[in-house]
Amino acid sequence: LHKGLEAAGVKTKLGFAIELDPRYLEASLKNNPIWGKDSMAISAPMQEVETNLLPKVDIFAGGIPCTGASVAGRAKNKLKNAEQHESAGTLFLAFLNIIRAVNPAIVLLENVPQYGNTVSMQVIRSVLIDWGYTIHEAVLDGEELGALEKRKRLCMVATTTDLEFSFDGISPVRKKESCLGDILESVPLTGAHWKNSGRFDAKESRDKANGKGFRKQVLNNTSATLGTIGRSYMKDRHTEPKIQHPEDPTIDRLLTPTEHARLKTLNPSLVDGLSAPMSHEILGQAVIQSAFEAVGLLLGTSLVLFSSSM
Repeated sequence: LHKGLEAAGVKTKLGFAIELDPRYLEASLKNNPIWGKDSMAISAPMQEVETNLLPKVDIFAGGIPCTGASVAGRAKNKLKNAEQHESAGTLFLAFLNIIRAVNPAIVLLENVPQYGNTVSMQVIRSVLIDWGYTIHEAVLDGEELGALEKRKRLCMVATTTDLEFSFDGISPVRKKESCLGDILESVPLTGAHWKNSGRFDAKESRDKANGKGFRKQVLNNTSATLGTIGRSYMKDRHTEPKIQHPEDPTIDRLLTPTEHARLKTLNPSLVDGLSAPMSHEILGQAVIQSAFEAVGLLLGTSLVLFSSSM
């Protein structure tokens, strides 16, 4: 977002960031250049933050945990709706409380597309409209906005009524790689990271017989795209994207953290010094950078036009 805004001529700085997991926050403080000397880092549950201590901001951007709304999350936790999730179900209330406290001109929310149909999202829309915001929504497709990963995210931008904004003009800010081979590292052709690709055949046969749509993703250098890489990538589940051995089609491997970052158009330096499991955990919850950079550019353009008309 900061990068897209800057490209439009709008300089920004980070006011504050809230993150439940201190490991994620420490990694960001160490590796992300966005932090300034006045930025406030808060490691706490969103609902326990003392909102009166937060600085006022012009733009508030946040992602409510999707564990209760995503297809995988609802299936795993056997939920009828997102609000039933034990820890994430009511976080939209804390999200709204923070907005009320920091009084931004623009609110940005990102989540899985399924979140758009939840009661939580209906409440967020209603409350923001009642507070005088105009709601704009789109589902951003990473593949259409400069990345190889087919990661889709709901993006809501709520603006004050005088600010003109639309997702209609969104376009890629970078040229997408032509194939997976463009981002793959040079990995040794022997080692424990290579595993028998038939290890999931029995499960896939059972899934097919039961009418389930889960399938393996075994890719190679010429693959032009791949499915979503999630938080639990290191669990090596049968649906996770894997790279086929260039000489032996019976074995495959998981992506490296560097490859994972590149697929999301992120700088791999954001996970410098972290273990592979932690790197994939952070990256698996990340957005496609080029998609939200495009949103930042749209917002920045709207702000520049608004400023020039005053």
